[in-house]
Amino acid sequence: MIEEVTRLGIDIRYETTVSRLEADEHGVDVEYTDGRTDRADFVLGADGVHSSLRSSVLPDAPEPAYAGQSIWRAEAVSPPGLEHYTMMLGGPIRLGLVPLPDGRLYLWMLDTTLGPERPASDDLLGLFLERAARFGGFAPAVIDDVSAAGRVDFRALQWLLVPPPWHSGRALLLGDAVHTTTPHIAFGAGLALEDAVVLGELAQAGLPFEDLATRFASRRWERARLVVETSLQLSRWEQEPGPPNPEAGRLTGATLAALSAPI
Repeated sequence: MIEEVTRLGIDIRYETTVSRLEADEHGVDVEYTDGRTDRADFVLGADGVHSSLRSSVLPDAPEPAYAGQSIWRAEAVSPPGLEHYTMMLGGPIRLGLVPLPDGRLYLWMLDTTLGPERPASDDLLGLFLERAARFGGFAPAVIDDVSAAGRVDFRALQWLLVPPPWHSGRALLLGDAVHTTTPHIAFGAGLALEDAVVLGELAQAGLPFEDLATRFASRRWERARLVVETSLQLSRWEQEPGPPNPEAGRLTGATLAALSAPI
């Protein structure tokens, strides 16, 4: 993606974001946190769950909410014999091992034993190892590799569902800025990519901005709502005591079937 953006000559600016927008009938003046300014026809805000634009573009939008779980993520070497996506349950903690084609492995661990506050960086690895120690099978070898590398990520799971409209004036929000999901059906990035595809189709049609933004949200709302609400329900079921909820598989299957429909 970066190679293609570079080939097209699009300017990428790192370590800055938008601090102020001021629109008139002909365009938008944009000021960045590094002090630079731009003049644009329109603004697209795809700046994530902690969007700096949301409060100015949609001042009445809800804030992201804590879903009650946190997720640990790490990479490791995939141990010999681990050929399939493996999930393990350990009380209030779930571990997923996802072997990748290059011999590496992606590890996730859903945790309900910590609140939304991020632990101190120096404590992260120790807290991770304490929780991961309950798992057997391929897990110990993977966890030893994670421990040796000393790198683990921790995020509190949040969700957000902003009802349309997703635009105001000459600015339109998309992606996690208006529909943040927990990862329970692994479709957050999918939604963002679909947003880009639909926006591209509408932009090519040469619609006026107000019409484009309205049609965009209309096409995306129900699909985004399905993903966010389904994922949140699965998260809530996982936080209930006792064995896994038998409805979880049915809901996941029905949702993935619905998502196979054209966008």
